[in-house]
This record gives sequence, C-alpha cells and structure tokens, in this order.
Amino acid sequence: LINSTVCHNTYYDIYSASSTCFSSNVNNTCTFTKNFNDVGYDACTHTCTKGETCHCNSCDECKAMLENDSCNLVLLDEDISTTSSCIYNPIGINGKTFDCQGHSITGDKSGNDYGIYLTWTYNFTIKNCQISNFYYGIYLYDHCEHNTLVNITSNNNTYHGIYLNYHSSYNTLTNITANNNNYDGIYLSSSSSNTLTNIIANNNNYYGIRIDGSDNNNFSHVTTMYNHQHGIYVRSSSDNNIIKNATISKNERAGIYADGGSSNKLIN
Repeated sequence: LINSTVCHNTYYDIYSASSTCFSSNVNNTCTFTKNFNDVGYDACTHTCTKGETCHCNSCDECKAMLENDSCNLVLLDEDISTTSSCIYNPIGINGKTFDCQGHSITGDKSGNDYGIYLTWTYNFTIKNCQISNFYYGIYLYDHCEHNTLVNITSNNNTYHGIYLNYHSSYNTLTNITANNNNYDGIYLSSSSSNTLTNIIANNNNYYGIRIDGSDNNNFSHVTTMYNHQHGIYVRSSSDNNIIKNATISKNERAGIYADGGSSNKLIN
C-alpha cells in the first residue's frame, strides 16, 4: 500500500489477518490498524486529521456531527429528548469524542430503543452524559473495543442501564451511575478485559452488575445496594474477574452470587 489515505472508518482503518498480507508499505495515512505498518513506522507514516469542535442540539444533529469527518469533538449544548433511539450506530467515529457537557438525553420509555448504540467502534469517548427512559441506556455491541465512558449516568431505563455485549472488550468505564433500571444496572455479556472504576449500581429490578461469560474484567470502588435480586451476579464461565474496594449491601437476595466461572477475586 503506497501513498494512500485510509481514515475515519467504523472499526479498523486497515485490518490485516497477519503481518504477511501487506509488505513494503510506504507513506500512507491512517490511525487504527491491525498487523499493518509502513516501513519504519508503527502503523502509518501519517495519522488521520483530528478535525475540529462541533456542536449539536438534537439527536439527529449529534449523529450527523459525529459522522462528519471534519468533527473530532462533538459537544451537546442543551438537554434533548426523543421518542425513538437517539444516537444509533454512527459511522466513522473511531478516535472521536461525544461530550454531553452534563446535559441529558431522555427517551419516552416506550419501544425497543437506545440512548446510545454502538457496534464495531474503536477508541470512541462518551463523557458527561445523563441518559434515561430508553430501552437500553448505552449499548456497546459486537467488537466495540478500547472505548471510554466517563461521568455517565444511565438511570430509569426499561432494560439495562449500560450493556456491553459480544466481544465488547478492553473498554474503560469511570464514574458511572446506573440506578433504577428495570433489569440490570450494568451487564457484561461475552465481553472481557474491561476496566470499571467508581461504579454505582443501586435499586435495579434485577442485578446491580451482571457478569456473564466474561473474563478478566477489573472492577474497583463499586457500590451496589438495594437491588431487587443480587448486588453482583457472576455466572456462566466468567473467569479471572477482580472486584475490589466494593460496598455491597441491602440487596434483596445475595450481595454477590456466583454460579459459574473460576479464579475470580474479591479484594478489600
């Protein structure tokens, strides 16, 4: 590959099944690669242009700004509401940031909809958002990796507050509140090696946190209280997860209930 620009794609800019698929690559522009390097460089010689700060005031406008190649940082400037999904599977958002600036995104609590839904997304940041009254508050599905969620509240949703599903791994979640959801506050299914810090998951109708078929996740400074079933539920071959510095009390069934997996650790 020579003198090519490969930027702003949904997952990898260049994905190579092995390092032998490409060779002697020269003077390319890209950001996210697997098993690809220009000669003398880690990944491409040049990185994709980061772009500018853009603003939005509605669900449709926010999605459009995120998909705009010239926008790297998208700021929500006011509280918004919708009767359907708000930010649904925007394309070409790798490496970008969506900052709600403390504003709310509110659904009408009807239908199978999403506050934010992502699939095959890499290195995307969501921050400072208050999301409520959707079916799923935030749903990362199918190889959403190395993303960051910080300062997020996802309450009062019909199903899960935050759901990481099907190889949504290596993500970082910090300062997360997921309360009063009709099922789970936070649910990890077949998603591994995530880091979750400063988590509050209280008063959910099922579990504060559910870990299902997910390995090597690291939870620290977790509070799960007043959930109507277990505070934390570990099941179905979930191995080597670490939970430390946790406060788990006053849940209606078990504080922590494990019916599968091995080598999980509870510390402090």
